[in-house]
Formats: sequence, C-alpha cells, structure tokens
Amino acid sequence: MNNSKGDRFPTIIERRKYLIELGFVFSECADSELISAIKQAELSNPWFTQTNIEKSLDAIRVHFLSSESLDLIISKYHLDDSVNPKRIGLIPAGNIPLVGFHDLLICYLLGHYIQIKYSDKDTPLMKYVGDFINARDPRKPISSVEKISGYEAIIATGSDNSAKLFKYYFSDVPHIIRHNRTSVAVLTGEETDEQLKALGDDIFSYFGLGCRNVGKLFLPKNYDLNKIFQGLSDFESVINHHKYKNNYDYNKALWLLGKEEFYHNDFISLKVTRQLHARLGSVNIEYYDDLNDFEFFLEENKNKLQCIVAGFPINNHITVPFGMSQYPSIDDFADNIDTVQFLLQL
Repeated sequence: MNNSKGDRFPTIIERRKYLIELGFVFSECADSELISAIKQAELSNPWFTQTNIEKSLDAIRVHFLSSESLDLIISKYHLDDSVNPKRIGLIPAGNIPLVGFHDLLICYLLGHYIQIKYSDKDTPLMKYVGDFINARDPRKPISSVEKISGYEAIIATGSDNSAKLFKYYFSDVPHIIRHNRTSVAVLTGEETDEQLKALGDDIFSYFGLGCRNVGKLFLPKNYDLNKIFQGLSDFESVINHHKYKNNYDYNKALWLLGKEEFYHNDFISLKVTRQLHARLGSVNIEYYDDLNDFEFFLEENKNKLQCIVAGFPINNHITVPFGMSQYPSIDDFADNIDTVQFLLQL
C-alpha cells in the first residue's frame, strides 16, 4: 500500500519490527540520542528524575514493546495490512514520563498518521520516540505540531477543565477525551509485609503524579497505621526531592492550622477524609466496618478511578495486585476505553 506522497507503506510486520527495535534501545539506554533526551527531560521537568524515567522505559519495554505484547494486539484484533490510514491528533498529558506512549503505539501499530502536540512537561522523551519511528518508516508518519489541524480523530488527555474544553472543541470528530483519575487500594488487615512494601510502589512511583498511583486507602476500623508506615519505609528517600518535600511540608502546616485529622511520618501523611483525590505528598484514608461499605463509594466514583488495588476480588470491579498498578498490560486501556476498537471503527 502507498500513501499520497508515494512513500512505501510499511507492512504491519515491519511496523511491529520497528517497535521491537525501540524496546531494545529502551533496554540498553545506551543510544546517545536517548541519553540526551533523558538529560533534557530531567532539566526541563524536575519531577522526571533519571530513576523515574528509567522505570517508565522499563515498564514500556516489558509490557508494551515485547514481541508477545505486540502479537497479542495483532492477533486479538485480527490486524493485517488492509489499512485505511487516518490523521489522528494526539494531545497527551505530561504528568509522568512518556505517559502518552500507549496512544502513540496503538495509533502507529494500526498504520495511522499521527500529529502530536507534545506536553511541555514531556517533550524530549516523546519527541525521541517520534524521531526513532520516522527514521525507519519511509512515510515519516509522526509529526510534532503546535496546533493540530486536518485531523480525522482526536485522543486527548488533560485536567477536568481541559477535558471540558476538548469535548467542546473536538465535538465534530470522533474522539477519546480523558480527564483526571486516580487509584485506590483496599486493605483487609491480613496483608503480608511483602504486599505492603509493594503497595509503596503503587503510591510512590513517579512521586504519586500518575493516574495509576494509589491516592486513597480503605482500611478496616481500628487498623494499626504503623503497619502502613513500616511497609512504606523503603520509600523514605522521596523526601529528598525538594518539590516533593515542599508539598509534604505544606500539607502538614495546612492541616495542623486547620486542626484536621491526619497521621504522618518523616515522608508521607495519611489524611482521614471521604475525599477521593489526595494532595501530593499524602494519601487519603477511610475506615470501613464491613467489606461492603466501600463498594458504594467505588461504584459512585467509577468514572474517576483508574485502578483498584487489592489482594481479593471485589464485586463488579477489576482489581490489580499490590505493586502492579504501574505496569498495565498492552490491552489494559486507560479509562477502560478500547483505543484499538475506537481506531478500527473510523
């Protein structure tokens, strides 16, 4: 198949090959341009530490760019070379490194042309990915733009306010619009030390900035909070990051002045509240008498939740094991909106 410019259209096997090659580059982190992009990302966004960037690269490599992952999508959706390429506009968020990668991956694997308005918080890394693909695909299908135009569909992610604007602005074309979400964990009091330590990864990865980060805990009444603090002790180094510490200190001062109920150690605060979204540097906690008590809350807030972390099944909800919230599989779609199906229906 050829595009309008006459450039050869790569087969799905070739596109798969380019993506697997990207995974190899991510695994080595030895490519000079990738090293440069990592350094630029650190300089332009203090939240993007090298540790967090490498964590994101590794998760993408293992769960999105392996041959098994790509073949899962190809076989599950019966993808082949009968492509009707469209112009897809992407507006990713920039809260964690390469947070828009999955959308880019799916659009590219399906053979579409992609216009990206990069987030100013995550330009170097996303641009590296686009340049990597364009250097191999003769169509050069990924373009960086200040203003998306000529699009036939849109996938955009932003705050709740941005999402309202996106829905209005892009109402005339097929679109996926995502807004603020967070994740919760439900504890029974029977968790092992290993599970509580794994919960720390769900809470502290990327300093808690991702929608898959656990920001609220449901705890049985009279739960010993020292078990939480002990389980999270391996993550105390987060307080050495100045922006995280500023948020942690501000929360404590605010709640002390307001005489609000919260508990803290040297690096995390646990705030007793019904609220879902937690302040950075803290986790909200809510006690329950019975395991059914929180199910109404989960149902009521299902459109605000990305993950539910638990060690047991919960009625009508998919749960994620402790320590796995930051490692979605390639067919675990954000907001439970199937991006592949959306694109296939265009």
